[in-house]
Parts: sequence; C-alpha cells; structure tokens
Amino acid sequence: MKLSLPALLALLLLGTIFTGCQSGGDSSANVWRRPDYFGGPKKSVAVAVLAYRSEVRRELEDTLVAQLRQQGVNARATYPLIDTQTIVANKAAAVERAKALGVQAVLAVRMVDRDTLKVVQFSSGNNGKTLAPWQNWFEFFTVPSAFATNPEMAQPGNVIGAQATFFESPSGTLLWSATFTQKVGASPDQSRQLASALVAKLRSAALIP
Repeated sequence: MKLSLPALLALLLLGTIFTGCQSGGDSSANVWRRPDYFGGPKKSVAVAVLAYRSEVRRELEDTLVAQLRQQGVNARATYPLIDTQTIVANKAAAVERAKALGVQAVLAVRMVDRDTLKVVQFSSGNNGKTLAPWQNWFEFFTVPSAFATNPEMAQPGNVIGAQATFFESPSGTLLWSATFTQKVGASPDQSRQLASALVAKLRSAALIP
C-alpha cells in the first residue's frame, strides 16, 4: 500500500527509530535497500525522530538536519510542525499539519533497547513489503517498550538498539531500512556521532548526495 506524504509522515512519526554510531563500529547491523529503486539520490528530506522527550527529539532532528545539509540535502526537521503527543492523541490532526511538506523523502528514526531490537530485526533479503511482526507503523508503535532508550539516557560504553527507515515521498514507498546494536559515546557528542553514522549509511546506499 502506498501512502500520501501527510499520512506517511504521521505513520512514520509513530513508528521508527534512530541508528547509532561509536568509534567502535556497528555490531549486528542488518541493512536492506529496495533492489528495484534506480531513482537516484534524494535532495530534499524531512527528518522525523520519535521521542516523547521534546528536547531529545529536537536535538536529534537538528543534528541530523545539519549533517544532511552538509551533504547538499535540503533537510527539514518535523518537530516545529507537530509534537509527538499530538500525533499520538490525534492522528487526523497530524496528517493535516504534515500537508505543508514538499520533500522527496522522509527519514524516520528511533532508539530501542537491545531486547526489543531482537524482535524488530528485518530478515535478510526483506523486500520491504513485510514489516513483521507489525503490518503498519501504528501497530509497531503500540508494542510495549518499543522505544525504551534515548541516547543521553545510555551511559558511555553501553549498547543500544536502533532502527532507521527511508521512505520516498509522496509515494510512501520504503526505499531503505537498517537495524543495529551500537555502543554510544559520552554526551554531548552522542547525537553528533549518531547523526554522522546514519548519514554515512544513507550515502553508502546512494540515497542522498
């Protein structure tokens, strides 16, 4: 099923997590890219981070936007458009507020604990049509403790789980997904490290310039 951009953003904000970085490198990385996508890099991207703590969402989105802009991407944060609580309480309102976006893709990110990550790992060769065990992002969001860890809540050296998804807009087609377990560094560099890792992975997948 393909989604309009407003509906896509609302769903994405209800579902995905953020991929992390530390100098020690990724572990248990599982990355999928749509094999039949040949549309080239996306030059405008909306960034959506799911975090109930507004300061966490703001920091991560701003850091990601800055990193993407350094690569020549016209990136936009979504937290000025709608807060997480409003999305959860009123999905229709979330869709309406998202209509102003005119981007080519949406990057949705969030953190989870390692045990939860074991459940949401994509299988090798996933074609993007089966996001088991959940059939849509609303169901994904309602799983208990599905987004239990924010970066500054993790002590340096700890391992967190992360997931990121990259959707084409306005078609809603899933182009790329990644899940990881990752060591985190000391604050305040965590957000910068995380953003740098994710942007590097998107570049490696030829989805951004």
